[in-house]
Amino acid sequence: KKKLDLRQKVLEACYDYALAADQIRLETETIGLLKTAQATIEARSGTGAVTQQEVLKARNELDLALNGIESIKAQQLGRRGAIGSLLSLPPDAPLNIPTALPEAHPLELNTEQIIARAAEHNPELQALAMELRGQDESARLARLQYVPDFSLAVGTDLAGMAQSLSGMATVPILRHAAIDAAIALAKARLNAADALARQAKNDLSARLLLDIAIV
Repeated sequence: KKKLDLRQKVLEACYDYALAADQIRLETETIGLLKTAQATIEARSGTGAVTQQEVLKARNELDLALNGIESIKAQQLGRRGAIGSLLSLPPDAPLNIPTALPEAHPLELNTEQIIARAAEHNPELQALAMELRGQDESARLARLQYVPDFSLAVGTDLAGMAQSLSGMATVPILRHAAIDAAIALAKARLNAADALARQAKNDLSARLLLDIAIV
């Protein structure tokens, strides 16, 4: 589960890093267009074709775009540091800036297959299944307390002159109440573990359906 969580964090950090690089490229193109527009407006202002307010508006849009790209660059440094931290790299380790967003991979499974695979491989459900088997074994062990215990002992001296044979049987006649209580407790824990496993499976299915709908 830790491995899957780390993989998800690395993927999200890399996608954010690639998105920031793409935003910087788009903002750079926008700034080029705004500079061209500003130069045109200022040239026209000399002839009185545009007002001073339009000139100030063009300058303000360019300043906002320049400020926006600097903000994205600052965020990109933070995202780069996050990737380095996840990969246990030093802060000055080289990290190439992606030239494009990663391609989206189409879903090759239908909804039922995705839910079935998740139920089979999800670490949380696997842990709950193991706990459920453990509680089932506890209930079986509690029922075995009704079975009498038998023991047999054989003894002899060094010369082999005297030999003894003894046996003992323990019958749980006076412990029925305690055994019944232990069985009831084991069944209650088994039912609770079963309910928890079913709830976890339902929650996972709901999350998967939501994710599939978003995709």
